[in-house]
Amino acid sequence: MSNRKIDIVLVNPPFSLRENFGLLDFAGQYGSPLNLLYLASSLEKSNINTKVIDLSYDEGDMKKCAEYIASINSDFVGVAVHFTFLVNKALKLISMIKSIKPEITTIVGGVHFTALPEETMNKCQAIDVGILGEGEEAIVEVIRSFKENKPPDYINGVIFRNKGKLTKVGNNNLVRDINKLPHPLFNKIDFRPYSFALYKERKSINFPLLTSRGCPFTCSFCDRTVLGTKVRFFEISYLSEMIDALVKEFKVDCFDVEDENICITKERFINICRLMKNKFIKYNLTWNCAMRLDSVDVDAGKMLYDAGCRSVTFGIESGS
Repeated sequence: MSNRKIDIVLVNPPFSLRENFGLLDFAGQYGSPLNLLYLASSLEKSNINTKVIDLSYDEGDMKKCAEYIASINSDFVGVAVHFTFLVNKALKLISMIKSIKPEITTIVGGVHFTALPEETMNKCQAIDVGILGEGEEAIVEVIRSFKENKPPDYINGVIFRNKGKLTKVGNNNLVRDINKLPHPLFNKIDFRPYSFALYKERKSINFPLLTSRGCPFTCSFCDRTVLGTKVRFFEISYLSEMIDALVKEFKVDCFDVEDENICITKERFINICRLMKNKFIKYNLTWNCAMRLDSVDVDAGKMLYDAGCRSVTFGIESGS
């Protein structure tokens, strides 16, 4: 282990395909931790040394995971309390880390936590502070406040323990200008364990790519707690620069575009296809994405294919 002082360890809780999908585990996938990588880039930009530990594909002993995290020379640990079906595992991991290393400050965030912050913190007394909504900006301020021995009561979108009671400040965080965010730090993780693109060979690395945040639709089955309904687009130049860097550094040959719906507006859809077609021609990059069924027509399908898209996922929410 390196002697370099780590300020914060960012962790995704363990996730077993077999445990969650049973006999259909072959249909599930392990996705890369883009959430942690964006947090890491903001923290490192602010000279806060960060280590990323993604346990999402780890089916090992939870206690050993907690012991390893606690053994790292770090003052803070940030754990994603993201998906409801993983909450119990996340809270158990936090409690174990805190019991092994009581002096560590535990920070949490994610969709489930943002939806139910008080309930989650009451359920897990080991949580010291939580961040509501998007955390890239707030987590930097939270760590600074603790390092300066100041309560985080001046930071928007946080909830923390204050003399035995929970104090909640402001509203959910929303990064208004996402183009000011540094590129996610992909060098913080090993991509080999993650699921390959279904249309590619197993040796291919399927990198995540997010071209926007937010969705204007208000489907009853979807939670908009964190990303909201206000759509914010990454600039084409931001995306182009990141793709070029990833190809150069990691020899990427395919991307998983993780937008909830890549065709929110026709103009944006055309611009994304133009960008990806340029990269397809230049690097032979292929990619996959997700769309709403009512966004697709023959022209859109041809545009996608010409741009190197080889797989599209549609959400079929009802059999009616």
